[in-house]
Amino acid sequence: MKMSDVKQFSRLCMLLLMLLPVGLACAREGKFIPDGRLDEALWQQAGLFGQFFITQPLTLVEAKEKTTALFYTDEAGVYIGFINEQENLTRVGRLTLYDEDISDDFNEVIIDFNGKGIRAYGFKVSRENAAQDSIWSRETQESTDWNGEWFHASYSGEHSWQSEIFIPWTSLSMDVSPKDTREIKVYFSRWQQSLTRRLAFPAIDSSQTRFLDNFAAIEVSTEDYSSLDIFPYVSMNRDLLAHQSDAELGADFFWRPSPDKQLALSLNPDFGQVESDEIVVNFSAIETYLEEKRPFFLENHAMFDVRGPENLILVNTRRVGGQAFGQENGATDIDVAARYTQFGDMFEYGILAASEDDSRNIRGRDFLSARISYLHDNYNLGLLYNLTKTPQVARKAQVWGLDFAYEINNKLQLSGVYFHSDISANGLTEDVRDNGWSFTADYQAYDFWSQHLTLYRYGRDLDINDFGFVERVNIAQIAYDSVYEWPKGYRAWGISDFILEFAMDYSENEQDDDLPMSAESTFVINTHDNEEWEFELEYREEGIDDLITFGFNPARIPASHGVKLSYKSDQSQDLILDMSVATGKSGLKGRWTTYEFEPSYRLNEYVALELELTYSKRDSWLISLYEEDEEDEIEDEPEDEGGEEEDGANVLHDYRQEELSLAFNLSARFGEKHELRLKVEGVGIKAYGLDQFAAAPDGDLNPLGQAPDDFFESEFFAQIRYRYQISPLSEIYLVYGRGGESEFARPGPSFSHLIEDAVNHPGEENIFIKARFHF
Repeated sequence: MKMSDVKQFSRLCMLLLMLLPVGLACAREGKFIPDGRLDEALWQQAGLFGQFFITQPLTLVEAKEKTTALFYTDEAGVYIGFINEQENLTRVGRLTLYDEDISDDFNEVIIDFNGKGIRAYGFKVSRENAAQDSIWSRETQESTDWNGEWFHASYSGEHSWQSEIFIPWTSLSMDVSPKDTREIKVYFSRWQQSLTRRLAFPAIDSSQTRFLDNFAAIEVSTEDYSSLDIFPYVSMNRDLLAHQSDAELGADFFWRPSPDKQLALSLNPDFGQVESDEIVVNFSAIETYLEEKRPFFLENHAMFDVRGPENLILVNTRRVGGQAFGQENGATDIDVAARYTQFGDMFEYGILAASEDDSRNIRGRDFLSARISYLHDNYNLGLLYNLTKTPQVARKAQVWGLDFAYEINNKLQLSGVYFHSDISANGLTEDVRDNGWSFTADYQAYDFWSQHLTLYRYGRDLDINDFGFVERVNIAQIAYDSVYEWPKGYRAWGISDFILEFAMDYSENEQDDDLPMSAESTFVINTHDNEEWEFELEYREEGIDDLITFGFNPARIPASHGVKLSYKSDQSQDLILDMSVATGKSGLKGRWTTYEFEPSYRLNEYVALELELTYSKRDSWLISLYEEDEEDEIEDEPEDEGGEEEDGANVLHDYRQEELSLAFNLSARFGEKHELRLKVEGVGIKAYGLDQFAAAPDGDLNPLGQAPDDFFESEFFAQIRYRYQISPLSEIYLVYGRGGESEFARPGPSFSHLIEDAVNHPGEENIFIKARFHF
């Protein structure tokens, strides 16, 4: 690091020190601050729930070990307490950083404040006082992207541990009740890591088709409130390679004039450089989906979350501020974003809008999404409209969507979505229109047996990716999935329970090509020693791959199959082993084998280490090296005229391939406010040319008699992140990141040489610092 970099960094540190008193002042006064001991007077008035049942495994018998949940509300908010009887010898305490999945004993409460089974808020607190919050929707779908203001603490005694939660009303959105009371629905659970067991009240589990609907009903007093939350932030990014610094100022505003309404405004939204995306090496025509990380777009987004098969997402907010047309890097500045939501007894409304900055000779895009839902006792209907304008190419993309969910009875639920796209742009002689639909039936024959049938069709010219996401279009498919759990197991064999899952699908495209039918079976065994064994078998028949040439001629691929055996050791131990081996036949000529080894080790309650190591080898790896230009996105569908571009796309290259990927994570927590994470990832690929083939219009592969050139490439990324929590939702981040990639044409480099070369030739190296305050 040069002296100029040190000076820039020092200046930003001085700015943050000046702002620190402001951040400290952001801590709310007058809030109930839990200490985990449940000795306050309010708990004497709380409702008690003490009959917990074992729901994982799904025996549904009453638990012998005592768990008591307490629930109380007043004008300030909601109070939840847990008392967990448990001896010291069976407790597990594992390190969990902010908002990560908890791998420890924990308590959970999920609350449906409208009592309709449409949406619920989830809150988890571990024995070591780690926490995670989430939004539940569509009965069984949990999203941990939501972050709300709530307070928690845990306390451990000699024969029990306790947790205490306080949720201010001002953190929640719900409809307005016309009465002085409202009926809400709650679910309490307790996870015992050492036993891999869940205890819950009521006796239901999220693996069942109807989960949110079966919560226990509680009558509470209705409270009217308003709130204003302001989240200003200041950040600076120092590019150590370009010797340039960029400073950003922005703010998010969340105003609730009443519990059922919220207006959110973001000026210069933070793109979320604190969290890095995983390294993905993608040679296919299917786009890699990236999760949203920016706080503004995560808050209260569940209303717009309409999904379907093929990873269909009608509103994918990662498009906003993402890579623009004609832009090489992956981010665009956003001027402003706004969202309005309103919850009612029968209707919900929402509007989301965002506008990108005009810069670097590129005109920013404009996004709009509007949604309305009608809610009934046993069904709901939703209507969605998306509009995206890309002035750079005079492109206008519109999408209309209609979705429904209908609960016929306690065992059978139906759901589906119909949507239509309309695209106009420079280079198109007329608008491109098409539609898609999906239909799903979920049948819970018994508590331990569920079945799912899905039918869908996405038209060839369907295009929702200006503001949405779908893995592929031009497909019609029928898919069936069945999950059977036997919770009693076989004690004589040391088996506590097992799960059997079977899935199959059949699909074709609009050219009447039969795409490969596939079937998959998975058998999971959990032992009394808390070990897990999984056996997986899959088969894919011979058929047409219509994506391998990026939309040009299809290719007929032979049948493939695979078998996989996985093992997970007792998750309550300091050293945890997670490993698997898989092998099978794929490609044109041979076998493939994959080894995965993922140990993790808990040094103490403050430091934990994780390693992920994967090695795979394929005798036949068939790919296209055709690179689609940006302009292709707005051109008409390529015609089969045998042009130079099409000929290049129709040439497939067959390689003998090896791939090694590794990841190392070090997590450390010091007290309740300091966190440190080291994340290192690397991947290396070796490809040795075997043959080349020309894909004919009928799908036949004609050998060209010439081996493609070998290639060797690697990617590397490392990040060190320090987080200091000033108060709930107020924090300071200091992040150093370095990433690079490398390519070789000559044979012989080892994996260590490949990854080392990517380390020594960085494509990015940054120091990023951000302070975000809440008041």
